[in-house]
Amino acid sequence: MILIRELLDNPYHVTFFNNGWAAKFTTSKGIPYFIRFDPDHDLDIDFPENVEVSFFAQDKNRNTFLNIIDTGDAAKVFSTVIWSIREFLDKYHSSIWYILVSAKETSRVKLYQTLVETLTKKYRYKFVGKKNIGGLTYFIVDVKNR
Repeated sequence: MILIRELLDNPYHVTFFNNGWAAKFTTSKGIPYFIRFDPDHDLDIDFPENVEVSFFAQDKNRNTFLNIIDTGDAAKVFSTVIWSIREFLDKYHSSIWYILVSAKETSRVKLYQTLVETLTKKYRYKFVGKKNIGGLTYFIVDVKNR
């Protein structure tokens, strides 16, 4: 338990850009990761002021990888994404009410399930539920009503 807590409190250095709607960090192996915060998705769900969070790695040729790649420090990558979501909400866009993450691949669905569970435990956000829309699984987290 202490190791997990330490990881969550020790993210990689993150640089926000595009007025806080995007962020970048680089792993110790030199792999760049990008986090995007896409606002106000209309997904036939009644969740105003929402933002969809996605993250991906890039290789040297700027190919993106949505699947989990061998960074050697997946836990720290994961904790950096979680820290970045909190930083995004606190520092840049406090008017957001709901965070959405979506996945199609089984491994990504499991990863996002863990991400949502960690967010709700660490920051006391409220897990609203998940919804399948167009072949994607959306996880919905209420970040205002704790």
